[in-house]
Amino acid sequence: MKRTALFVCLVAGCSGSDLGTHTQSIVGGTESLGFLPAQERAVVRIETRVERGVLRCSGAAVADRAIVTAAHCVVSNHDGWNAGEEAFVLANGEAVTVLVGGDSSEPECTLSVRQIRAHPQPVVRAEIGLIEDDLAVLELASPLSEACPSVMPVSVQAPVAVNETVAVAGYGFRDEDRREQGLRQWTNAVVDQSGSSVILATTDSGALLLEGDSGGPVLVNADGEPRLVGVISTSVGSRFSATELGHPFHQAFLAPILEEYAACPPDRCVDDGLLRCVDGAYALESCHCAGGACGVPDAGVPDAPTGDAGVDAAFSEGASGGCSVAAAGDPGVATLVAWLFWRRRPRLRWRDDPSRTSS
Repeated sequence: MKRTALFVCLVAGCSGSDLGTHTQSIVGGTESLGFLPAQERAVVRIETRVERGVLRCSGAAVADRAIVTAAHCVVSNHDGWNAGEEAFVLANGEAVTVLVGGDSSEPECTLSVRQIRAHPQPVVRAEIGLIEDDLAVLELASPLSEACPSVMPVSVQAPVAVNETVAVAGYGFRDEDRREQGLRQWTNAVVDQSGSSVILATTDSGALLLEGDSGGPVLVNADGEPRLVGVISTSVGSRFSATELGHPFHQAFLAPILEEYAACPPDRCVDDGLLRCVDGAYALESCHCAGGACGVPDAGVPDAPTGDAGVDAAFSEGASGGCSVAAAGDPGVATLVAWLFWRRRPRLRWRDDPSRTSS
């Protein structure tokens, strides 16, 4: 029984007077893998207060109100369940805090949780080093679009192939000496097994995944967009297991919950673009964004004088739904020609009038 208790403590990340402060993350990882900052902010730190300390884990935002993580990160009777003496008891939402940002010691946002839903049958299989059905969803008390609008949720994608490269991320100490903690770290891994209830993978750089990475995302790169395919569960050195979201058992649990949270928030400006949501999927359009809509696509273009018909046609009615959208009923080419014609006219006129300057 002691072996079981030690195993789950290692993957969950435990702290307290008797448990110690052993929260490690991806040792030998990097602070970024090249995704957009708004996408990387979807990876969050999760802290669950239990009877003798705090479980420190990771998770991923998948909707405006939903965070996906591992079930063993939100068990309230950690010691009893860990030792195989008690059935799994889910923590209350009030016991869980979600932290957003690359450094969780100075979070960009601190979020409360309304309720938690876990797969009904998470089971520790210490003899084979796995936790079966290790999956949970946190419902945030306030939507990200209001409480932390700089976060861009990631979409869930079912299949992942053997030998496919995936990205994983998590929080905790940056090295085995536990000298620095709470920083989000990334690394790549290669899938060794998929198509069952778990994904088995090995980091391709020898990076280590330990306690604080539990619940963190396993992502594929779909044309530059991260897609969630798994949730980190257990690890031994550079080899780890993850709950496979594409498995029918897990889809049956997850799909109805995500459908509840699929409602899209209004478009909003994030970083250097417009964050849009269509049917629960998010995309960040690069443009000059203001007031939740794309305006002038190039910051170097001067603002249009009031009443100029060419610019009004290009950016008034058409701008409300996205970036550089032509007004309804106007062909895109005609709008572009009108804009170019307008852009040329003011420059010629301003050269004749030294009191006019471009912005």
